[in-house]
Amino acid sequence: MFSRTPKLLTLLLGAAFLFIVATFFRLNQLFFMCSVLVVLPVVSYAFASWSLRGVTCERRVPDRLTEGQEVEISLILSNRSWLPKFLLKVEDHLPEWLEVTEDTSPVCIIPVLLWGERFEHRYRVRARLRGLHRLGPAQATAIDAFDLFRAYYGLAGTSEILVYPRTVALMNDPFAGGRVLGFATQPRASASPDGIDFYSTREYQPGDDLRRIHWRTTARIGKFSVIEFEQSFSTHLALVLDVRAGIHVGRGPEATLEYAVRLAASLARYELQRGNAVGLFACGEEPLEIPLASGMQQFARILEALALVQDDGEVSLAEAVREYEREFGRGTTVALFSPLLSEEIVEAVSALRAQHLNVAYFFLDPVTFIAPETSAREQGRARLGSQEAWKKATAAMLAALHGLGVAVYRLCQGDDLRYGREWSERHVRA
Repeated sequence: MFSRTPKLLTLLLGAAFLFIVATFFRLNQLFFMCSVLVVLPVVSYAFASWSLRGVTCERRVPDRLTEGQEVEISLILSNRSWLPKFLLKVEDHLPEWLEVTEDTSPVCIIPVLLWGERFEHRYRVRARLRGLHRLGPAQATAIDAFDLFRAYYGLAGTSEILVYPRTVALMNDPFAGGRVLGFATQPRASASPDGIDFYSTREYQPGDDLRRIHWRTTARIGKFSVIEFEQSFSTHLALVLDVRAGIHVGRGPEATLEYAVRLAASLARYELQRGNAVGLFACGEEPLEIPLASGMQQFARILEALALVQDDGEVSLAEAVREYEREFGRGTTVALFSPLLSEEIVEAVSALRAQHLNVAYFFLDPVTFIAPETSAREQGRARLGSQEAWKKATAAMLAALHGLGVAVYRLCQGDDLRYGREWSERHVRA
């Protein structure tokens, strides 16, 4: 219960003044008015405290959402008391990353709620960030007619919504065609003899299929030219996320961890739709290990895990790779996601390459994710140090990975995750 102290104090002072005047002049009417002013706060208190008795509230909300999706939430209030309820204000409490759409509100005012009557309030929210979000409790406020007291009561308890990471439709296969991405060894798996994606034209060589002659190019350069297709490959894909505490930078949807999660989810969907097997691994506070498997049920398991993954681990990416390398069978492509580069990581990747495993390194450039107002402490946690020294060290590490035959990707804040090949060219400009 909350009292409107200035109003209540004014009322009591007025009653005291009337009592003094009534006593001095012996006026019964003033005694009556004084009695009314004294009784009024008591009646108002009783009215406010009883106004919420018998009021129940039910919240209807889906238990699963996807990042960026909008959904409608309903609050259904019922009056199970024989007393009518007046001037009820109901407000639902939302977590930070569930954003109310502009044309709705989680707050509603109910002028009157009669016995047995139901009132439904609807509003819409948009999930801005993956994770487990808790709503509520909803709070009801009862105001007496004189606004002297306000009673508060928690309704509907709490509800949980699990928000899956958003996926994007990749416009090209980030792992297809070894010569496009710079693999130093054979591409990730055996290829079919005929590709399906146009790559380029080249001069005709004896033994080429005559059906591949590109007559327009032949007429232009005066030599027989044939169409060259990019080969498509099929393989297993192991996704390994670096979730050591303190290494990721950025906040909310614009954080390195969120970019890594979205890209990992997108790659998983892409490969599983092609019939390949995908696994997910991360050494967080609770180790995450989803063995390689195919099928869209595997995608549901991966999405569920990615929705909850946090950067709360104590193990470095290199240690995680050594921990899980037993799960990577021959022909597996290991995709690593991290905002850090180190000699330890290069050594761990070199060990994977020695086992004839293909490796793709997705480097989430932390410099591009640090806002100008980021504190020095946060920058220190990201281990950026001197900008020039850090850039040189980063370029050297990326070059070392590329020299091992690793498909190197450098992602920056604001990149369109649908396109992968353009990122592979950035390792020379790191």
